[in-house]
Amino acid sequence: MKLNLLLSFFVLCQLSYAQNDSTKFETKGFLDFNAYYDTREQADFNLNILAILPHNFSYFSLTNYVGNTNTADVSGFYTEQNIIWKPLKSVPIKLDLQAVFKSGDANDALRFGPRFQITKIKPWRSFFEMINFNYFMTSFFIEGRQGSGIHWMTQLEHVYKLKLFKNRMYIGGFADQNFQFDQAKKVSWVTEHQLGLRIFNEFYLVAEYRINQYLEDDTGLGLGVEYKIVF
Repeated sequence: MKLNLLLSFFVLCQLSYAQNDSTKFETKGFLDFNAYYDTREQADFNLNILAILPHNFSYFSLTNYVGNTNTADVSGFYTEQNIIWKPLKSVPIKLDLQAVFKSGDANDALRFGPRFQITKIKPWRSFFEMINFNYFMTSFFIEGRQGSGIHWMTQLEHVYKLKLFKNRMYIGGFADQNFQFDQAKKVSWVTEHQLGLRIFNEFYLVAEYRINQYLEDDTGLGLGVEYKIVF
């Protein structure tokens, strides 16, 4: 909780600076609301937030609430809060500090690692911009987990998005490779691959294929809607 408050305070300070120095900086970002029915008899509500901050910082968070379709109660909660910094404008590498909070006792975590913007590397950049494709990989090489101490090289996070037909449709998603070195170097996958169709403005119909190898019923299909507010 203290870490979550610290991250919120940092973002507010950055936004306050932007407002006081509007001649040099304009706040940009989005709010992305998603609601799904999952074929594993669960309902999901997801909120993604991006804010571009001064001094080459940015803030990104995803927050997910899960419940059974037979009740309005929330049975699970998961959020990732990211403060991201790009040290050099000309080099497509960022540094990502990620705080993870989720349901249950003693399982929150703090991660840190470099984010490689693969599609921003010259000379491929112009090609990927032409086909509206973006991909990056974050290597979280250090993690402090509540109740279990420090761990090294815990996750590779892959994120991609391909925009099609003049942004009328997109294919996107993520794949997290989670390394568990205390279990004979086992790798557990959490992935979501999404097809979105824009109906009007920033309102989309969405279908999403999901795999979470931490769950007993690890595969499902999410069907839902998405609405994005861009600022």
